[in-house]
Amino acid sequence: MENQTEPDVNMPLRISSYDGAAYKEQLLNDERKERYPIVTLVLYFGSKHWNKPKTLYERLTISDELKPFVSDHKANIFEISFLSQNQVNLFKSDFKIVADYFVQLRTKKNYVPSNSIIKHVTEVLRLLRILTGDDRFTPDAKLINSKGKSVTMCEVLDRIENRGIEKGIEKGKISAFAELVKDGILTLKQAAERMGMSVAKFKAAMKEVATN
Repeated sequence: MENQTEPDVNMPLRISSYDGAAYKEQLLNDERKERYPIVTLVLYFGSKHWNKPKTLYERLTISDELKPFVSDHKANIFEISFLSQNQVNLFKSDFKIVADYFVQLRTKKNYVPSNSIIKHVTEVLRLLRILTGDDRFTPDAKLINSKGKSVTMCEVLDRIENRGIEKGIEKGKISAFAELVKDGILTLKQAAERMGMSVAKFKAAMKEVATN
């Protein structure tokens, strides 16, 4: 299984190498008599159709004389953002939530969460963080420690929004205390103590706020 956020011109070559390595592993396993097929699936989450080669024939420069002797190799590419709603609804796992997220972003430019319960909260959020590059999907303790409690994407997004507000408030406090330190009203140690931080952490936080 391969996850892609961008089309890769060399995907057929990559798939060929993955499959070949898996078949070689079978050959090296003398204890196993039965051989089994290898299937590699590429889950593509881009908002535009895959526009790169899907087969070796499309990727390689092959003369007509040589082509009959070259085995073609196809990449099984599934364009998740282009699934229909009926296709999304066929998923029974948490992947239904992930697929629905990307379909809505492509079709509506916005995401309206459903009340579907997330069974594996940490894994879903980590996958969304990797695929979107959005650090807001980093799982926090409140969501991770929600065992025994049903968690939906509505609650996840609420938590993300509240976390953003909390972070904004913290930045505002740091900025205010930094000004008091600058004016000589508070010492660095006093300001750090009021923020509940060490001096080193407070200095790092002031630097971060100043550069943003």
